[in-house]
Amino acid sequence: MKKIYYILTLVAAAMTISACNNAFEDEGPALNGGEGSENTITFVVGPETDAEGRTVLDLEDGANTLWKATDNAGLYYSYTLKDTSATVAVDDVQNVKLKINGEASDNAVFVGNDSPVEWWKGDGYENATHKFYFYYPYKEGHASQSKVEGTLPAEQTYDATASEWDMSKYDFVYATKAAAYNTDVELKIKRAFSVLRLGIYNDTGEDVTIEEVSLTSEGGKILAGTFYVNITKGEMDNALSNRTDAPDKNIHGSTTAYGYWTSTNSTITTTVTNGAVKADEKIDVRFMLNAGYSKSDVQEDKFIDTTTPYLEGDTFTVRIKTNKSTHPAVQFTAGALLRGARAGKSITLEPIPPGEPNATSVVSNDSNEAKFYLNNTITITGTNLLNAQAVKVGGVAAEVVSQTGTELVVKVPDCTGAATTAADYAITYTYEDEEGTLGTISIYPFYHYENITLGIGSDSSQTYTEFASQNSFFVPDLGKVVSSKEWYETPIDSYVIEAENTAKENEVAEKAEAPNIALSARNTLNKSVITEEQYYAVMPYLFFVSFSSHYIAMAAPANSNTVLRNHYIKNDSGSFKNMISYKIWGTPILYYRLADDAWATKVKTGEVTTMQYDGSVPNSTAPYHKGTGVEGGGVWSVGDVLVIGYSSYAKGGKPSKITDCAKLGFIHFKEVTCADLTTGLALPTREGHIKFDLYWSKKLN
Repeated sequence: MKKIYYILTLVAAAMTISACNNAFEDEGPALNGGEGSENTITFVVGPETDAEGRTVLDLEDGANTLWKATDNAGLYYSYTLKDTSATVAVDDVQNVKLKINGEASDNAVFVGNDSPVEWWKGDGYENATHKFYFYYPYKEGHASQSKVEGTLPAEQTYDATASEWDMSKYDFVYATKAAAYNTDVELKIKRAFSVLRLGIYNDTGEDVTIEEVSLTSEGGKILAGTFYVNITKGEMDNALSNRTDAPDKNIHGSTTAYGYWTSTNSTITTTVTNGAVKADEKIDVRFMLNAGYSKSDVQEDKFIDTTTPYLEGDTFTVRIKTNKSTHPAVQFTAGALLRGARAGKSITLEPIPPGEPNATSVVSNDSNEAKFYLNNTITITGTNLLNAQAVKVGGVAAEVVSQTGTELVVKVPDCTGAATTAADYAITYTYEDEEGTLGTISIYPFYHYENITLGIGSDSSQTYTEFASQNSFFVPDLGKVVSSKEWYETPIDSYVIEAENTAKENEVAEKAEAPNIALSARNTLNKSVITEEQYYAVMPYLFFVSFSSHYIAMAAPANSNTVLRNHYIKNDSGSFKNMISYKIWGTPILYYRLADDAWATKVKTGEVTTMQYDGSVPNSTAPYHKGTGVEGGGVWSVGDVLVIGYSSYAKGGKPSKITDCAKLGFIHFKEVTCADLTTGLALPTREGHIKFDLYWSKKLN
């Protein structure tokens, strides 16, 4: 067997853009390096049509791209013996980290670790087929080349005066090749994403500075997000399809039949630095986006190639924010932008029609449009609303969700201070250095969320659903449903992740207990370790679990060290694994109880006017779902209201009075589809969901 060092010489000739089809044309042959050496393997790496292999775009000539000196790539190697379909992975060449050996240039040498390893499998393996899989950018944690995770961010940056644009934060390229024993390996790099250049002409009549440009697919196309790529696929459309569903072995033949998106965005927003542009002049802003051909339908267990590029014919909306204002949106129809290519589009920055903003209606996104709660969105309709700048509610800056000349949508900020009941607050704006008012609304000093829908955790990965993995937890302070993966990676509960990582570092066997240092015992804070600020920094999270007995419970994180293991995350093989590997208590201390009748009625009818609850203290940690045909077999069912008590730091345990609760909530159950409503027990498949409305307080005590 030969033992070699990892050396990859990647060379790609300069590219030019063909005006007729926005494709790239290779102006010269790819080169190789190290030919004939006994201690190296030679890779001839060059661009494939419509793709390039480097990660810095040279803006001076508008065509060339370069590798960065800090670029890292990954490499897999395996072989298949003659007369067998069995593929053997070589352990020491699985997701090897390769780094640039030298300075940034259009030619780059990638080198790996310093220890020689087995490469060509000789000694009887001369007739084997040897397979090489290269990808960029490198990331740890991939179990195989069939499921390489990546992210194309929806939030991008662009320096309008720089001579180069660093695309490495957005790029993904790969190459795959089957080769005969002891031969040069020619890798053709494929680029997953495309570059769109917007040439923005300033027609406003004055000098402006472009601060932000957003691009939205009105057809809901996938422009960015997180994804899995199967880099063993020769066709990029199979390597990364435009699908969001994971491959099903029974339908597609394997769980890695194609790459897919795990989260998606139809809008990309680029923050622009040095975006000053004089009147009647032009500035370029670039995006990297998903633009590949569609290959998303399944018929007779096979993919169907479509002849129409994925984005062709879609309507794009461009919104441009300058130092002056958010300007009128511009729309255009997308052309045949191909995967891996570059294209340009010229648009005009329109002047904003003068005129003082005026509101004709102000409504809430709540089902009762006349009621305004914290974090709700307010939709204001009227005229000249693009001229409404520095929008505030109750004197506090409001987040602008969208803004056109006739509609302004903002979120209600926490402007209510120590108020306990609704009060009036003005919606103000600035126009030509003068403050104006768009109206006055009455805001309740708490939150109201409607139709929150969660899946249920399961005692077995075999009965855990894809829906549950994507809709695992609700975080009231964020007003957001989060997936099991997002809960883990954010992390929502940092003390759980700290305990998990410590156990792994100490090589503790999985499923063993791992202490959460924030707790000294179940539902008991360890105040010698955790401060008040640290405790409240871990936001409460709501979720449901089911057990082998098929009971469904609303979980209390700090009450059990196993409930977090009832949610799962997909591993690289497409199977679910426990989100948490050990038995760990969660940090937030939560208790529940059926709300007193008078309060339950207020919640159901939407007549809650204060969160100053005067009913019975929450005292249950795992209230079960109750069947309509079972006496005394549970606590809650559809139509019921639970009061939630989040224990204060001062109490640090089970509340004995309402003032022991830092925050309170009321959860109104509206729909349960994951259970037999007669018995109250979870369906064997765990399919379905629980839907509820929630009132949630600010910090009360």
